[in-house]
Amino acid sequence: MSLVIKDADIDALAHAVAERTGESVADAIRHALKARMALCDVSQAAVPVAAPLRTREEKIAFMEDIGRRFVTHLKKPMSSTDTDDLYDEWGLPK
Repeated sequence: MSLVIKDADIDALAHAVAERTGESVADAIRHALKARMALCDVSQAAVPVAAPLRTREEKIAFMEDIGRRFVTHLKKPMSSTDTDDLYDEWGLPK
């Protein structure tokens, strides 16, 4: 199966990459497309992109969702007065 691309800029880029890397034009294009596909896979595996938040309620719901997901990663419940992990029994920083 063949791929026909009638674009002078793409042709020049493909040949330039092939010349610099010492590979064929087909291999240069294959490697570029595989690298781009890997980037697509990584970006899709990360946080999905949501639609723009328009209303105040959508923004609040979005932030609450972030908070719920964040809390699942905490090792223990946090309190604003809990400083046991920061200071020793003499009140000095650990």
